[in-house]
Amino acid sequence: MFAVEIDQESIEKSANGSITGSIWLQMDDAAFPEQGWNDFVVVILGWWTNEAAALIAGTKTRGELMFMDGPLSVAISAEGERWKLECNRRQRSGRTLEHRATVEVSDVAAALVRAADTVLQRCEKERWKSSDIEELQRGRAALAHAAGANLKSFVDPRL
Repeated sequence: MFAVEIDQESIEKSANGSITGSIWLQMDDAAFPEQGWNDFVVVILGWWTNEAAALIAGTKTRGELMFMDGPLSVAISAEGERWKLECNRRQRSGRTLEHRATVEVSDVAAALVRAADTVLQRCEKERWKSSDIEELQRGRAALAHAAGANLKSFVDPRL
């Protein structure tokens, strides 16, 4: 099981225009970095959707989902229809592995598109506009295109 958890009600825009909110990855019974983690949701989902699209398209076989708040990342190794994920905390002495999982590519793509849709819907509702939001829209579209038919059942064509 893989999910990108978003608390839509936690999403807010600061005076300087940064959009933050609760976002974390759920893999079976493990939450990474932790349940309720607050980060720059628009920016990191833009990164993540583009990274996943490149992996699915085959332009790379290794990738990384970075968080902005904290020395945290998820290393990805693509192996056919499955990805090996390693959740890491970076430290001066190197990386500490906090969780490892093997997941279906389609599950990750679906979870990322759903999360992007949730955040974009909030931004649309609040009438927020920014280059980061535009980048997330492009990343979401690239991921939906790369993943293809597997996503048609839940992709919102309005976004």
